[in-house]
Amino acid sequence: MRRPWAAHALSVRIGGGFDSQQQADQNQSIYLIGFQYRFPGERETSSAPDYETGADVISDGRGAVHFGRRFGLEHLESPPRVRPFVKLGAGIEFAPNDGLAGLLKPANLQARASSGAEFTLARSFDLRIELEVTACSRTQQALALVGYVFDW
Repeated sequence: MRRPWAAHALSVRIGGGFDSQQQADQNQSIYLIGFQYRFPGERETSSAPDYETGADVISDGRGAVHFGRRFGLEHLESPPRVRPFVKLGAGIEFAPNDGLAGLLKPANLQARASSGAEFTLARSFDLRIELEVTACSRTQQALALVGYVFDW
């Protein structure tokens, strides 16, 4: 059952992965919790591009805000309750010792890319699974994320 594409969506996500800075310093993994909001768009199908923004808190005290463009891949003959996608975007990473000055540091600018899918569980409720990589001049991250999407 494919429902009409929703205008708004809010997702909460949690996950873990590896950070090159953490690996060099402490040889440990990072964990993340965050949210994303998908803006409404003018389109007729869910495979048309979307824009998403969000914020994440990382286990070592850092955080990030991000914005990206998401492209649906439903033309790949996916099952009717599955919506695969890829997303490209940018972000700003915040470290606790940077304060608000972190907004002005070019070293904190991130390039972001991800791929994943949303699985329809019930009307307006989806499970989201995503693999994401981020890179800035001081660190690179690879993350596996799972989230819950509510759309309206």
